[in-house]
Order: sequence, then C-alpha cells, then structure tokens
Amino acid sequence: MCSNGTTEAAEAMQTQPDVDVEDTVPPDNRGVSHLTTTDLFRHCDREKTEQFVIGLIDMIKTGKIKLDDDKKSWTKGVHILTRLHHITPGISQLNYAYKSLVGRGLIEKNEDFETLSVAKQIRSVQGVNVVTVLTSPYPLGQMFSCHFNCSFCPTYPNMPKSYIPDEPAVLRGNRNDWDPVKQVDDRLCALCLNGCEVCKVELLVLGGTWDSYPIKYQEEFCRDLYYALNTFMDDQKRDRLSLEEEMLINQTARIRMIGLTLETRPDQINSENIIRYRKYGCTRIQLGVQHLDDEILRKNNRECYQDDTRRAIWNLLNSGYKIDGHLMPDLPGSSPEKDKEMFNEILYNPDFRFDQLKIYPCETTPHTLIQKWMESGQYEHYNEEDLMNIIMDFMANLPEHIRVNRVVRDIPTHQIIDGIAKPNLLQILNQKMAKMGLKCKCIRCREVGTQKDALAMAKDAELVVRQYNASGGTEYFISFESPDRAYIYGFCRLRLSPDAGYCKDIPCPRDRKKSDVEKLVVTTDSLRNTAMIRELHVYGKVTPVGAEKKTGVQHYGFGKRMMAEAERIAVEAGYTRISVISGIGVREFYQKLGYVERDSYMMKNIGSGSTITNIISKSYNTLLNALRKM
Repeated sequence: MCSNGTTEAAEAMQTQPDVDVEDTVPPDNRGVSHLTTTDLFRHCDREKTEQFVIGLIDMIKTGKIKLDDDKKSWTKGVHILTRLHHITPGISQLNYAYKSLVGRGLIEKNEDFETLSVAKQIRSVQGVNVVTVLTSPYPLGQMFSCHFNCSFCPTYPNMPKSYIPDEPAVLRGNRNDWDPVKQVDDRLCALCLNGCEVCKVELLVLGGTWDSYPIKYQEEFCRDLYYALNTFMDDQKRDRLSLEEEMLINQTARIRMIGLTLETRPDQINSENIIRYRKYGCTRIQLGVQHLDDEILRKNNRECYQDDTRRAIWNLLNSGYKIDGHLMPDLPGSSPEKDKEMFNEILYNPDFRFDQLKIYPCETTPHTLIQKWMESGQYEHYNEEDLMNIIMDFMANLPEHIRVNRVVRDIPTHQIIDGIAKPNLLQILNQKMAKMGLKCKCIRCREVGTQKDALAMAKDAELVVRQYNASGGTEYFISFESPDRAYIYGFCRLRLSPDAGYCKDIPCPRDRKKSDVEKLVVTTDSLRNTAMIRELHVYGKVTPVGAEKKTGVQHYGFGKRMMAEAERIAVEAGYTRISVISGIGVREFYQKLGYVERDSYMMKNIGSGSTITNIISKSYNTLLNALRKM
C-alpha cells in the first residue's frame, strides 16, 4: 500500500519552532588541543601548511574557488599554492592547520572551506557518523567472548570471537587494547582530520556475542562509550561517572550518541536482555541469523533455529527496536536452491521482516572448523556465478523499506582460503544488474548522497507512505522521495501492534528443557496500547545548531513533517499515545515536539484532549533543560 500527499498535522507542525532532527548539537569552535596525532607534519612544514590554508580561504573569499564546480577550482587552487609554498599537504594536515588557526583566533570559521576539505563526501551526507568499536577477547580476565562454537566462525588467538586480526575496525581495537574510550578517541580524531562534523555519532559495538559478556563488563563498556563522547573535546579528562550520569550528560553534550547498536544471536532476545538493552540506551540490534533452514543450522552447530529468529524479531519489533539481519548463503549443507528459499522467506514471510541486512556469503578462513572440513573434502563452496545470481535476484526484488548495508564481509583477501574473495562484490553485482536492466530499490541504492540532480529535486520531494505486515503488527514506512521515486531524502518507521510492550520468553535451545513452554510477559508497561516510532532518519550533511547556513536536504524540515504524519496515522488508527525509541543524544529534539521521557522511551499523548497535556509536557521539558544547563 502506498499513498502520497501532505497532511493537516504536518502543516500544523510547521508553526512550531524551527527545529529538526538534524539540529541537535552546538557548533564546534575548538582548536586542536583535543586531537591526538602522531607525526602528522613529519613530511610537511606546519607553518607553511597554515599559510597554505590561509591562501585557500582567500581564494574562496575572492571567488577563485567555488563550491559548485565539483572541486575543480579547489584542485586548481591547491596546485597554485603547492608551487608557491613547495609543500603538498594532505586533507588531514589542512584540516589540522585550519582548526588550529580557528582555535587560536587567527582566522574565523569558513563554512565553504569546511565543505570543500572533506576527504570522503559520502560520509558527511549520511546525517550521522558511524563509529565502530570492538569488545575485548578477554573481558574481566575471562578468555572467551562467546559461549558458542559455530563451524564457520573464526577463533583467532587474542581476538574477539568471529573477528580477524587485520579487519580495519579490529586493527583499531587491538592497537587501543580494546579500550572503548581509546577506540572512540582514535576514530573521532580520524574523522575530524578528514573534515567530518562529529557532533552526531552512532556507536556500533562488535565482537563476539554481546550477551555472552559479563553484565558488569557490559555496563562499564557502555558507560565508557558515553564518557568518550562527553569528554572528547576536553583538554583534561575528568573521572568517569556512573552509566546513568554519563547518559544524562550526553543529552546536552557537544558530541551526542544518536544511536547505539549491539550485536547478538536470536536465541538471546528475551525480556531480561531487552530491558537491559534499553538501560544502555541501545536502539538497534544486529541479529546473527545466518540461515533459516534448521538442518543447515544444526549441521553448523548454531544451537539457534528458525523459531528463535521468528521469536526474536517479534520481541524486538514489539519493543520498538530497529533490526539488522545477518544472512550467510553458501554455508556447509546449503545449496543454491536452499539459499534461494531463505531469501524468499525474507522477502515474503511477514515473520522475517528486517530493517537492514548484511549479506555475508560464507568464506573459509583460518581457525575455523570448516577449514578442516574443506581440507578433508567434506565441504566445498558452490559455484560463484550461482551465488551471485541468487543475490542479484534477491536484490532486484527487495522492497523500498529495507537497506542493504553490506554484501560480503570486509575480510582481507589473504585471509580467505576459499569462498568468494571479492571485497567489492556489491559494486560488481550492481554493475551486472544494470547490464541486465535490473535495479535494486533498497534504501541504500536510493540515498540522496551528493548527487546534484537529486539535491535539486529536494524542493519537490513528496511524502510517501508504504504499509506492510510484520510479526502480527502493521508497519508504516513514511518517507520523503523524489517524484520519480529514484531518491530518498529521509524516512520514518511507525509500528502499530496489539502486542506492543510484550515479549515471548523461553530459555535458549542450549538450556531448554522439554517441559519449557513459551511465556508471554510484559517488558515495558508504558508501551502497551502505544504506537511506536522505531526510526527517524534524514539524510544530508550534519549541521550543528547555530550554523549560519542550512543547505540541501536539511533545509526542508523533513524530520518533523514525517513525525507529524506518523502521529496522524496513529490517531486515525485510534491510538492516544505514541512512543519513540530515541538515542540519548536526540532526546532534546523530541522534547521540542512535546515528547517526555518515560521508561527510557520518549512518549507523547496524541489525538483529541492531548493539547493541554502536551503543553504541560513541553513546559516541563523546557524547565528540565534549563536546570541541566545551570
């Protein structure tokens, strides 16, 4: 079901203060004292680099360097200054020199320079920076990071379970001794020096199985993530506070956590863990599903089956979470036919609805059981062309509400003994599909990015509502898209479910007795009879509060307009209350729309009779924020 148009609710929300989901944090006018660098200017004179930056800004001010010529004039200006100063600084050196000059008051901030000096533009237009950190392979001294032993999962010495030493994020974790604060600092420094605005961060926690780690370690790890963001720009690091205190500080910090993603197995999703995830501020769960065929799962010693995945999705959706699924075709015991059946279940079975997917074809690596199987002739990967055709067919039929985050895992090719060793597999598949006249309609393939024609159409973007069934509830995928539906500028996920706030509990298969039966329990009482907004995302360059210019997608207020449409749909369906599973760092945005925090969710009364209550809530939020800033 798909509908277009504007709504009275959206028009009414236009009268509210000029705030959108992108406007969440203050600008960074700091210098470079908070940035950790090693030999950055070893081969490039620092004073000359500062003169280089001043020269670039002069060219921008005089019109010699323009914003709208695909950086051609920027490149020409760099060549001129290279000959003048006899140095060739990189983007990191230019950005360090620029921030240093601003911090010392020698130049004023120049937004055009900041726009042009971004190393990878695509990172700056996602609306958020994703920072990946890894948990320790020996938490609190224990030499394990997962209770299970799947056949395909590498178990390298001194590495978190399933991770390989020279994967990029693993390298960063290892050189920082798996310390979450050091890992975050390392990554944020790199992003800053590449010209990225780091005011909004989504933390992605990888390594082993999250629920196999001691609870004490989990709490300290999450506490340290908030602490790292809260203190990144401080010259002197203060002592760590409690998890709750660091989360409270992050609501108004310079760098805010807009989302926290944890990685676990479907059989670990129970009421106890769901409540704990919310305690940590988690908003998204990555589920290692791998396959839906119980025979294949049994052969690979998963100890986790199709019913566990079905139950996990039901539980997470009814607690408002976003869900990323990991799928692994070409496993031992599988075949092209069985993998196609799995992909069809994902496409057409309402019990297996994911928001995002990672497709990781099985690859044989060292330190795995399947390496022994392969060497003894018990396992052989099937034909590469068959694998690519199956994935292409799946991608060609994907609905618009799913995002394919990755196809093939980022494993260095020298670590792959057998399997599809193509790091750029997604690019290869898209090229093949284009030649066949096929196109993927997933979110990733339609993101606005930096494409000028897409940005130009933003002013004509249309509100689109798609409806589908998932795990006994109704999902509404609300989005702003170009008139031809080629581009998406932002989206909102709304769930209406009679089972909101409930969870189906049963021990995991390893601990399950024959007498154990599934029990329906309440995880969050305040979610019952409540509409749930599970996600709100607007694309465009991250723009801090107070920035003089607001350009591109963020100029149109898509975030609050989609919120208004979600509220309208919920009211029309008879709901009087709506919730948001909000990241800690964006609660302020929802507060400005009349939402208040309750049981770790943001809540708002809607429909007739809600006006007075919401005015009181808004006044309460204003007072609360004022007290926090005192």
